[in-house]
Amino acid sequence: MPYLLPQTATRSIQILAPDVSTSLSISAPASKKAGESFAISGILVRNDTGGPVSGASIALKYNGTSLGSATTGVDGDYLRTVSIPSVGTFTLTASFGGMTVAGVQLGPSEAYSRLVLQGEVNPLMLLVVLAGGYLLLRGK
Repeated sequence: MPYLLPQTATRSIQILAPDVSTSLSISAPASKKAGESFAISGILVRNDTGGPVSGASIALKYNGTSLGSATTGVDGDYLRTVSIPSVGTFTLTASFGGMTVAGVQLGPSEAYSRLVLQGEVNPLMLLVVLAGGYLLLRGK
């Protein structure tokens, strides 16, 4: 009669901390009209030297929805022109996932900004007057 032995396997996973942490900035207007194009920009730097990180991919999102990505230039700066069609208040996020440069692991970083998108002015002009219990609405 054959005997079945329990089979187990283990695997070691080594998680390495980044050699160098990074800092990422984000700049965007505080308010715009919904659907209007605007620029998101910023800079990615190494925290050990303060030097720029070039060739890095920066993911851009609003409230978790992708706006695409931008790549940092030789000065560590990135720029992308985007638009958001909806009215509301949004959190813009720029994210760097980390990368290895010349054998040095650069750690991830994120930056946030708040943006208010307003709707178009309604061509119907409302004049509201409360006097003696009357409400007057007048259209243009």
